Amino acid sequence: MKELFSWWSHIPEHISPIAFNIGPVEVHYYGLMYSAAFATVYLLVLSRIKNERIKFSKEVIDNYFLWLITALLIGGRVGYVLFYNLSYYLKHPLEIIFPFDINNGFRYIGLCGMSYHGALVGIIAASVIYCRKFKLNFWALTDLLVSAVPFCYTLEPA
Repeated sequence: MKELFSWWSHIPEHISPIAFNIGPVEVHYYGLMYSAAFATVYLLVLSRIKNERIKFSKEVIDNYFLWLITALLIGGRVGYVLFYNLSYYLKHPLEIIFPFDINNGFRYIGLCGMSYHGALVGIIAASVIYCRKFKLNFWALTDLLVSAVPFCYTLEPA
């Protein structure tokens, strides 16, 4: 039984994080799941607008999602840098946004590291700014979005 538990606890070590390659670019399951989560939340929000009496137009939601996804990615990245690996990135600041290793030749390495905390701060800040800029009710917009978030978490990578 001990061997079974040992085998079970080490399964993740044997799974490749790379779903497929497009030339030199590695497409990770992590990125695919983020894309699936974004698409799911977007479609659920559009469904609610269509089927319920919600006063937001598709155009408002489309623009908001551009802000939302941008804020999530920037906030998540900045949060990772600040909360988890600040000492490394103080020594290598270009690697915060530059997906290439220039120290050992020039090769694509991608950007690794996102923080839920940073993403949440980014989303809230972008939502407040978006609502003020376009004179929208912040609470109505978040109420529309929050019902889709739990399902989105089933897709988000751990």
